[in-house]
Amino acid sequence: MNPDNPNTEADRRDVQAAALAIGQDLIVLDARSVRDIETAFATFVQRGAGALLAGGGAFLNSNRERIVALAARHALPTSYAQRETVVAGGLMSYGASITDAYAKSASTPDAFSRARSPPTCR
Repeated sequence: MNPDNPNTEADRRDVQAAALAIGQDLIVLDARSVRDIETAFATFVQRGAGALLAGGGAFLNSNRERIVALAARHALPTSYAQRETVVAGGLMSYGASITDAYAKSASTPDAFSRARSPPTCR
């Protein structure tokens, strides 16, 4: 998880609660740099992790190819936050496509500009 991502603490609480609910041990490691990513994988392997749930955010997304390669090298099944990581070779994702989200959000202002009257906030 990237501790600089504003969603990290909420995600961490959710994952910890889910692991506790099903009686699973959880290894949570933070990564702010490429070196942190490599160290995290070494720690996962050393501690016998059976799978990995990779967090999201700009930093981890920009390093998706490295993360996918490390997961493959260490034979660690990994679920990713964005679809783009699966396109890059990752096993599976649990989140939406960032590309699709940006494309859909780009069309929203255009729809407002074509409306007969501007939207109002109440």
